[in-house]
Amino acid sequence: MYFKDFNMQSIVATDNQRLFIIKLSVMLEHLCPPLIAEDKVKIAQETDRNGEYLKVSLPHKIKVDFDLWAAVYDIEVIVFFGDAHQHFYEDEWILDAVSFISKILQGKLEIHTFYKGNKQVKVEMYFINKNREMELISSCTYLNFPLFNPFLKEREEVVKISFFS
Repeated sequence: MYFKDFNMQSIVATDNQRLFIIKLSVMLEHLCPPLIAEDKVKIAQETDRNGEYLKVSLPHKIKVDFDLWAAVYDIEVIVFFGDAHQHFYEDEWILDAVSFISKILQGKLEIHTFYKGNKQVKVEMYFINKNREMELISSCTYLNFPLFNPFLKEREEVVKISFFS
């Protein structure tokens, strides 16, 4: 099991949460991403307004901004990365979430952040395939004053998250 300190019996978890941990563990053992800070990897029980969940933390060794973590509820997984997050809750949601994390770890995700002045106005996330084609994952526009100001110049920052050198 990739998660050395995680004991399936010591934590109260649903069958879906356990299945997610197992699938994630198998994927991590297969990939062995060298830039995961293994000594800081954690699984902990947390509670928020939506109920109890397992928080799975996969910290980056070099860039704290690349830290990746997931909130694993009984019927949903929310993957947090950079300033963004993605929800998984329908059909093959456990496998989809693990696949999504795998793509992030392998450097296939680009986050395009758009600013007007110093205010963030839009974030677009893309998966990049072998042919450098971009597949839009999600887009979010922030309704704030700079968005509507035609005199402010827009700039774009592109970040590619990877757990491989």
